[in-house]
Order: sequence, then C-alpha cells, then structure tokens
Amino acid sequence: MHDHLPLDISCMTLEFSETKTLYLILYIGGLELLCESVKIHNVDVDLPAEEKKLTMKHLLAWVRSNLIKERPEMFMKGDTVNVKKCGLGMLVSVKMGGFARSLVAKTGSGQDGLVIVRVNLDDSNLLKARKGLVGLIIFILENVEWPQQFPFKDEDFQRFDESSDLLFYESPRFVTHIDDPAIAALTKYYKEVFPPSNTPGVALLDMCSSWVSHFPAGYKQERIAGMGLNEEELKANKVLTEYVVQDLNTNPKLPFEDNSFDVITNVVSVDYLTKPIEVFKEMHRVLKPGGKAIMSFSNRCFWTKAISIWTSTGDADHVMIVGAYFHYAGGFEPPQAVDISPNPGRSDPMYIVHSRKLAVA
Repeated sequence: MHDHLPLDISCMTLEFSETKTLYLILYIGGLELLCESVKIHNVDVDLPAEEKKLTMKHLLAWVRSNLIKERPEMFMKGDTVNVKKCGLGMLVSVKMGGFARSLVAKTGSGQDGLVIVRVNLDDSNLLKARKGLVGLIIFILENVEWPQQFPFKDEDFQRFDESSDLLFYESPRFVTHIDDPAIAALTKYYKEVFPPSNTPGVALLDMCSSWVSHFPAGYKQERIAGMGLNEEELKANKVLTEYVVQDLNTNPKLPFEDNSFDVITNVVSVDYLTKPIEVFKEMHRVLKPGGKAIMSFSNRCFWTKAISIWTSTGDADHVMIVGAYFHYAGGFEPPQAVDISPNPGRSDPMYIVHSRKLAVA
C-alpha cells in the first residue's frame, strides 16, 4: 500500500440544493474514484434548516471517511486536491506525484442537486498514467453521461474584451501561436488522418484560418477553403484554394452548401467561439456524411478574447468543453480526445478533440 496523507481541500463554500443532498463525483486527473461503484453517489449531509450551503469542511470529512479509507491505493504522499466553484460546478484540481491535473465536475440542472457528469476509468489505467505510460487526456471523453440540457450559461461565453473581433485582427499577424514542436506534432497527426493528397472529389475547410494551416508539406486537394478574420493572412496561405473573411461570433452561418467537406479543421481557435453550438451545427451541415471535424488546441491564447469558461479552467476541462460542443450540436459520433503533446512540460501541449458526422442510413 502506498504511503498516503489526508488530501488537502481548500476551504470554500458550494451552493447546495434545498433537498440538502449533494451528488458528488470527485475527479482525480479526470478519473472517477469513489469506492468500487461507477454510479452516482448520494451524499446526505445533515445541516441546520437555516443553512443552505455545504462547506468544504463537510466535503473534506466525507472524502476522508469514504474515499481515502476505501481506496488508499489511489493516493500517495504529497497528493493534493483543491476544489473551487466555477461556472460549470466544481473545478477539482489535483496534483499527483508532482504533476498537476484538473477537470471540471460539470453539473446539470437536476432537481436533487448537483448532477455530475462522470468519466470512468479503471485502476490499471490510472496506475499506468501515474507511471507515465499513458496520458489521461485520451480517457476524458470515454463513457461520459451528458446532462440532458447544455450545461453552460451565457456568462461562460463572455470575454474580457468584447470589442469587434474584426477590429482586433485588423492588422495581420504573420506569426505562429504554438511552438515548433507542437506544430510538428499537429502536422504529423494531419498526415495520419487526412485523405491522401490529390484525392478526386475531396474538399477541406480550415476554419479560423490564418497565413498557415500546418497541413503536411505539399498537401493538395482540388478544394481547400479557409475562413478567417484577416484577408492579408488568408491571401498569404498557399494551401488554400479559396477563402472567406467572416466573424463567426457575429455570423455563425457558414457560407457553404450542405454536405460540402470531407474534413474541417480548427487550430487553436475553438476557445474564441462565443456561439459554439451554432457553429458546430453549421459544421455538421456542411460536412459530408462520415466527414471528420478536428478541433486542436493548446494552452496558448489571446486571453482577453478567449471565453471565460476557457480561461478559468485547465487543459482537461477544455477537452470536455469541446466534447460537449460536439455532443449538444447533435448529429456527430461520440467525440474522442487525443493528446499529441510532443514534450510534456518542455514545449506547448497539443490536444485534439475530433468527431465524425453520422453517416446517413
């Protein structure tokens, strides 16, 4: 058995339902670790009638009496957990063996309190992750039980700078927004999943494009459309056969016919979408049946223009957020996550959430 210490949980207050019942799932790096069950655990807390809040003191007591006692092998000396309120519910940040992980415990609008969307992963995979044999990111979207309603609020899509995006991007930026190793990893991934170059009838759309799309060297198709906010940048992108200047936050309608594209890409820009469901529905419309959408992102952004739920959460949360966009837009296969980070901790991380448009029967 590993040497473990009681987990440290920051002292704060969580709003809690009139029924005095909190449905709690504790996440450790994206993993559900509550005793031996994979079901939602009903935690009854005896509070005075006038008290309508559950403090971290109660949560800490429950964690120590139920979680650590039942699953001591999951925790080592030095592991810490911090819980705080965020737009989706509880943000649980975990430090395991010297590396930090975080994941939002998203909430629905269940009448019995906080209904948590869970990610299930068996112990063997956690131990592999702890040893660095596998990344946790790839498991985050496995077996997700999504709430019936979209779990985000309007304020989650507010930004520090609400000025015109066209004005913000008026001057061209001929720079890259991720470092060279991350770019190389993304290009390598594209090479593995793209249709072969010069395949008859194949069309690609690079959304939120710029002067470079990070496609494989020499990659060509009869049609590669680009959408972006700066015409000079788009004009300089040699891979594009056509381009459109459009602000998706003011007009999420894509100017393309139904069933037009085999692949849609979006590089480090999904975090700027203020109307993501509208955009993802449009992506579904213009994709061919079976067509693939690839959303790639890092931890780099213009933070004043990124949506608040993105800037207030971590990498693992971002995977779940983008996965939610696919799910609630409808018509996509269950989204999947890929961690293509080339040098964890030494260069920019790189994550992908992808899905395919459901094929027409």
